[in-house]
Amino acid sequence: MMLQVRAVIRNKEGEILREIPWRRSHSFVKQFLDFIYCAFLDDIVINLRKTDGDLQGVSGPDLGSYTFLDLTGGINDDQVGIVIGRGDDAEWNQSYALSNRILDGSSLNQMEFGETTFGDTWVDGSSALWNVYRVFSNNSGATITIKEIALYCEANDITTYQFMIARDLLTVVVADGENTTIEYRMQITV
Repeated sequence: MMLQVRAVIRNKEGEILREIPWRRSHSFVKQFLDFIYCAFLDDIVINLRKTDGDLQGVSGPDLGSYTFLDLTGGINDDQVGIVIGRGDDAEWNQSYALSNRILDGSSLNQMEFGETTFGDTWVDGSSALWNVYRVFSNNSGATITIKEIALYCEANDITTYQFMIARDLLTVVVADGENTTIEYRMQITV
C-alpha cells in the first residue's frame, strides 16, 4: 500500500497558479496500523493516542452506531479529514497530532476549510487507487505557509474522539485570496 500527496494552488477565479506534483507520502503513522489491527479482531481493545495527547481505548467496528476511521470532515470542520498546520517537526511513525495546527476561519493564521471529498476507487493497470481531497481558502489578509498536513479520523462509542493516522511535511505557500487543494491518493498494486 502506498500513499501519495500533492497540492494545487489557485486564485479566486479558479485558475491554477502553481502545483506541487504527486510525491510519495512518508506519513502513515503506527496508529493507522493499530486501527487496521482492531478491524480484523473481534475481542480486542488497544490504547491509541488522541490528537489531544490523551490515551483512549479503541476496539474494532461493530454493527451498532459506532464510527470507525471516519474521515468525513465537513465545511469549517478543522477536527476531521485532511487538516493542515505550520509545524515542521520531523515525520515520525509515533506522531499523534500536528505540531502547530491551522484552525478554520478568516483571522490571522487561519484558513477556511472546505469539505473533505472522496473520489471513487478505480483501477489503472495493476493498481487500484482512491483519492481524498480538501480545499483550503486563505482570506486572512496575509500569506500563510502550510508546512504539515495530516489525516485526522474520528472513532466513537458514546463519545467522539479524533486520531491522526497520517502526517506529512509539505510546504505550500498560499497568498491572501488564494486557495489550495490538498489531495491524498492511496494505491495498492499487485
